[in-house]
Amino acid sequence: MNSLRKVAGCVVVGATLLVAGCSNPTPSGEGSASDGSSANSFAGQELTIMFTGSAQVSEKDYYLNTYIPKFEQKYGVKVNVDFEAQADGITKIGAEQSSGKIVSDVLYVDTANMAPYISGDWMEDISGPVSDAGVTLTTMYDDVMTKDGQRLFTPNSFDVYLTIANKKALPYLPDGLRP
Repeated sequence: MNSLRKVAGCVVVGATLLVAGCSNPTPSGEGSASDGSSANSFAGQELTIMFTGSAQVSEKDYYLNTYIPKFEQKYGVKVNVDFEAQADGITKIGAEQSSGKIVSDVLYVDTANMAPYISGDWMEDISGPVSDAGVTLTTMYDDVMTKDGQRLFTPNSFDVYLTIANKKALPYLPDGLRP
């Protein structure tokens, strides 16, 4: 569960982008919180998020029972969540685009599957909201998350791998490898 909390910390820009995805925002300044923020300017609106890929049960549990409810409470937004297989997500968004009936506001897409969304011209430039959020993003994935100077995706989390080895085996590492 601790790693999920760390992932949640990486989603700082996510809340900004989720709010940016809401349709029909109220004019600037309306519904502002007493601290001057616009935490409630999207109150009463609905947001649909599509997650593609096979999220772990613990990830789905975290999104559905912790992250989404807190986001809904903070912004007064109703969030609808749709979990889709990678191929089904591409098909769904393609159908939304060709029909003109856009249902999905925010997409969580695995890096390896972003190309169809980008080449289909289905994504909007989110450079402004990312810049406005004041966050620093890794540039490691910019070659797959940006096109023609436009930011189309942001990294949400990283897979972290841990290797445990017996120290007694270190002298036997193949040439070129080091601990």
